[in-house]
Amino acid sequence: MKRTILVSFIIACFSLPVSSQTGYFMKDSANFKQTLLNKPFLNTLKMYGVAVDTARRVAYINSLQTDNISVINLDLRKEIGGVTNPFGYTLVNLEVNPANGFLLVLDSKDEITTKAYLVNPLTNTTTGYYNYSSAGVGGIDFNVSSNLIYSVDGTKIKIFDGNNLNLIDSIPTGIPLGGVKYIPTSNKLIVCSRNLMSGSVVIKVINVATKTVESTHSISSSEPLGYLEIDIPRNSLYLMGKTRIVKANLTTKEIIDTYNSTLEMKKILLNHNNEDLIILSNVYYDSNGEHGDWGRLYKYSFGFHTLDSAKIGLTPNNMAIDLKGNKLVIPNMASGYVDIMNLSAFPMRDPVDVAVSLDFIALSPDKSHIYFVQRLGGSNLIKYNRETKTATEFTAGSWPSVVLVDSAINRMYVLNHFESSISVFNATTCDLLGTLTFAIDEARTDAISVMTYDKLSHKIYAAFPEYGKIIVGDGLALTSDAVISIPGYVYSGGKAIGVLQIAVSPVDNRLIVAQNDSTNRVHIYNTITNAHLATFTVNPWPNSGTNLQHDMLKYDEVLNKFWLGNVQINPTAPYTRTTIPYDDLSLIGYKNDLSVLYCLKYNLNTVKVLKLMNNPPAYTYIDETFLFETKTTALPVSYYDMTTNELFLTEFNYGYFRNYDLDSVSTVGISSPVYTVPPQIKYFPSMTSGKFNVELDKVNNGLSVQVYNTLGQLVMQQNVGKLEKFTVDLNNLSNGIYFIKLIDGNESLNSFKILKGFFH
Repeated sequence: MKRTILVSFIIACFSLPVSSQTGYFMKDSANFKQTLLNKPFLNTLKMYGVAVDTARRVAYINSLQTDNISVINLDLRKEIGGVTNPFGYTLVNLEVNPANGFLLVLDSKDEITTKAYLVNPLTNTTTGYYNYSSAGVGGIDFNVSSNLIYSVDGTKIKIFDGNNLNLIDSIPTGIPLGGVKYIPTSNKLIVCSRNLMSGSVVIKVINVATKTVESTHSISSSEPLGYLEIDIPRNSLYLMGKTRIVKANLTTKEIIDTYNSTLEMKKILLNHNNEDLIILSNVYYDSNGEHGDWGRLYKYSFGFHTLDSAKIGLTPNNMAIDLKGNKLVIPNMASGYVDIMNLSAFPMRDPVDVAVSLDFIALSPDKSHIYFVQRLGGSNLIKYNRETKTATEFTAGSWPSVVLVDSAINRMYVLNHFESSISVFNATTCDLLGTLTFAIDEARTDAISVMTYDKLSHKIYAAFPEYGKIIVGDGLALTSDAVISIPGYVYSGGKAIGVLQIAVSPVDNRLIVAQNDSTNRVHIYNTITNAHLATFTVNPWPNSGTNLQHDMLKYDEVLNKFWLGNVQINPTAPYTRTTIPYDDLSLIGYKNDLSVLYCLKYNLNTVKVLKLMNNPPAYTYIDETFLFETKTTALPVSYYDMTTNELFLTEFNYGYFRNYDLDSVSTVGISSPVYTVPPQIKYFPSMTSGKFNVELDKVNNGLSVQVYNTLGQLVMQQNVGKLEKFTVDLNNLSNGIYFIKLIDGNESLNSFKILKGFFH
């Protein structure tokens, strides 16, 4: 088995001044991608960008929720590594330069490309970048023999070096461009207009050697056909739009055939093996009973004029073709799976699991297990054994969003977003006891549904933002009782998590619903009659501009009040609101002796616990305790057990779990990254062993090497004294991602990332 250690520099190395402070003792932690999938790679959640390196037999998949690009072996159909997204956690488009396997990464925010990076995936380093001068970025193609990249930039074709993305030349065309393709047999480029010009698609043929337009052609069309494909062996040209595809003679540009779709086409690929067109529809299988936005994939043959279709994964938005293996790679945005389809046996496909998400937390009645909801990670629930540190998965419904446990009656309730239903389980054995369905359409947007529970009456309440409805069920009798409306509420899009927030006061039989939108409205209901009692506004709206807004409505059973961020609300008329003198917080709960109030703080990606004396209304400040720094701005998911003073937190998008004891403290390191490039340090990765060499030009006080895992835990330390050349051996560590810190005396010199066991 060949193992490669890759030293990863993200733009520059990190120089890390380090300090320490007292923090809460971490009782447990886990990387659930490692725990569940046995994969030591970063998570790839909410997938979009995809590219295939058919020669090297790998596919690359981009993630919106993390800064990782997964690497998948096409033949083994398994994930084998990861590449850092130079844009961070954002949607990107991906292309592979077939000349050297380098990855072209283009930002696609609001479907507008402004910048591109070129990345060497074997070393996980950026070799160059380019800032586009126009928002009209279109097609990309490659000259393999000369290792050149051709990219549309407005009305020009830019020519780049395929090793470093240095701009070599620019060819003006005089028209806003869409697609571009290189014809190696004649050393020419063929381009098409982005939009219609006088009712036609304009095609130009350009001589690459002279950089001049050789000929101009027009094809009449009822819609823009700005995407271009060519089939040189069959001398065919394809122009593609949203509902129409035109096949023309590559030489004469005369139309041979057309295909008109009744559905809007999101992505179209040409299978050069047989001239089939693979079409991903912009319209999903999403009616009631489908339980989700399932993709529609079509295969159209111009030769036989036949159309095959298939229902594929959950919310696919992109795809790429592997011509050598005759396979299709489809990342599913709303699940943790990448589908690899055998086009010779259409529509058979194999799913590759690349993601875990920890979207909600609950404890089993005896507290021996933790339940996690996997919504984006694959529509499963995770049962984690706290003693053995092992986990298993089981299924509730499609896109579970909330899990709640009633220990008194040993029941667990799971809200299934894409089914608008609630699954009820035995909270110990996880046996399904029943499913509550309601007279409401199945949810289809990612305005995530939420749920709360009245432990006195055993009533369940769930709110669905896109419909402005609240469903009411009986958790004991397992009956669907009512569907009630939110007066004047209209979902306006955005804010996937926390659009509506709900909580219940069992003492006063009151349900509260907060509209996390520009209206600042709060509604109160009677939980006995389901009657709407009042609507009022809260000004200013708490946690403005922070991600704590997504989860800030809580019920305080000690005071019998609701908390909306730092605003206390009385459940009964006149619904008195009291603002405590601390901003940007979300209630955690009370210390079990009621002496202390804990609140969650989350600013600038730093997660802290705010500790206040329980002396309302003053709530005297005690301290703030640092927990960890998140990798994205996604709000950590939390659960608090007051009986043991334990806080459970997840970084749901990375699959990280942490369990803190708020009664115990320990010393934790705090690092503040400052981006510098220290030229005196050199790294030499070994391509055949789990070792790497380090060389410095000087050492002042005595050097030590610290190795941390992705949860920030120190897993290895090596003292090397004043040696300026030394070897670090990671062979005793499992494959995965590690952060290496070099410390000279008390000064942190440098930090970098190692991906151990990248390819297998």
